Formats: sequence, structure tokens, C-alpha cells
Amino acid sequence: FMDPLGMMLLTLPVVTPVIADLGYDLVWFGVIMVKFLEIGLITPPVGLNVYILKGVVGDAVPLETIFKGIMWFLAMDVLTLAILPGNQPLAAIIATEIILQQAGGLFDEVFRRFAQQLLNTIPMHGFPANLQHQGYRQG
Repeated sequence: FMDPLGMMLLTLPVVTPVIADLGYDLVWFGVIMVKFLEIGLITPPVGLNVYILKGVVGDAVPLETIFKGIMWFLAMDVLTLAILPGNQPLAAIIATEIILQQAGGLFDEVFRRFAQQLLNTIPMHGFPANLQHQGYRQG
């Protein structure tokens, strides 16, 4: 069993330069990688999160039932992986809106700058013009 941090610490130093040399955006590579890590933590044969849940509930719920219960989460993760690469501007807008709704207090300006940088990394060509000009992106 290996936790996600351990997996990333072992693989990223080798994989990141290759991904960057191939011309892929490292931010979106990170997003996709995290989704794959999430899937790996809930699917057999390892399914670390499932076994942690089994340890918490004990004999009250059989392991098979827990694995059946994660199928909805697995389906949504696979759907997200299918939709996300083709809709990067939409994903950036949704993430930015969530970040800006959560922003407040001391870190308000930090969140706003992060959201703006996130949107600036995404090419908006081919995205509906009415959404490009609603203040989601400056410049």
C-alpha cells in the first residue's frame, strides 16, 4: 500500500520533465494525475480508502458492500476524466467561481490572484464568446 503523496514523490521527478518536454500544460497534468490517484485509492486490488473505511466500520458492513458502494464515486470520477480534457475553459471557470465564493477575510486577495492566474493558463479560443466577456478573464 502506498499513499498518494508517496506515489507523487516517487513518480513526479521522473515524469514531470517528460510531460513538460512533450508540451503539455503541467497544471492540467496535475489535475488529471490527482483524479487518477483518487480512482486508485478506491478501486481494487489496493483501494486503500476502502480498507480504511472497513477498519472504521468493523464487521458491521462487509467489504463487498463497501466496494459496491464506491461504484457511484468511481462512475463520477470516470465521467469527470472523460469530460474534463475537452472542457478546460469551463473547468477553469467553475473552479474560479468556487475559489472566489470561498474567498474572504485575510486571504481574499490571494484567492483572487490565484483564480486569475488559473484562468490565464487556459486558452479560451473555441469557447463561447458570451462567456469570454463576462468578467471571467481580464485582458
